[in-house]
Amino acid sequence: MSAREAILARLRATAATAPTLDVDAYFAHRAVPALEQRVADFARRLESQHADVVVADKSTWATRLAGILVTEPPRRLLVDCGCAQAGELVAALDGRTETVEFARPIEAWKEELFDAVDAGFSVAVAGVADLGALVFASGPAAARCVSLVPALHIAWIDAAKIHPDLHSANRAERWSTAMPTNLVFVSGPSKTSDIQQTVAYGAHGPRRLIVVVVVPPGRAGVPG
Repeated sequence: MSAREAILARLRATAATAPTLDVDAYFAHRAVPALEQRVADFARRLESQHADVVVADKSTWATRLAGILVTEPPRRLLVDCGCAQAGELVAALDGRTETVEFARPIEAWKEELFDAVDAGFSVAVAGVADLGALVFASGPAAARCVSLVPALHIAWIDAAKIHPDLHSANRAERWSTAMPTNLVFVSGPSKTSDIQQTVAYGAHGPRRLIVVVVVPPGRAGVPG
């Protein structure tokens, strides 16, 4: 028996006698944190990774975000195709920002994309509270470049889509049965310590990340 065969034989023998872990049953017995707790955990972990978090309801989020951007509003905002939330922000910015949809092949406007777009706006399909991570699904109407190319990335998420952990997110979003072509997990602005172990932001993506968490009126500390 070769060394490879011996290793595989030991692995098979161990697998045959190892107890089976019912992951679904394990998580089913865990108490699900309330919405306020999930939002608080999510925001705290994102802020620990140098993201800015805005928690607001549907009627106030655009105005509050516009107040943050008032001193330097983006001139051109790259958005997913058909993104209604971006239109609300542009309206709150009093027409100082132009939206640009990612609706052309990148080869046709690569120079414009990298040189003339100030910010990207995208809607997260889910959030994972115990990771402090946003989840984006890329596809024909949602290009990965929106969250990767501009120096500022604005991410919008419905608080109801924030799950306590990755297993809960997988079950609720049905990724195991209908996995998107690509899922991207984002937990802060781009950073690297490749050069002399000095942290630098924006080397491989946005230098700044603003996360807007939209909650029902009167929930998660937001007045109704």
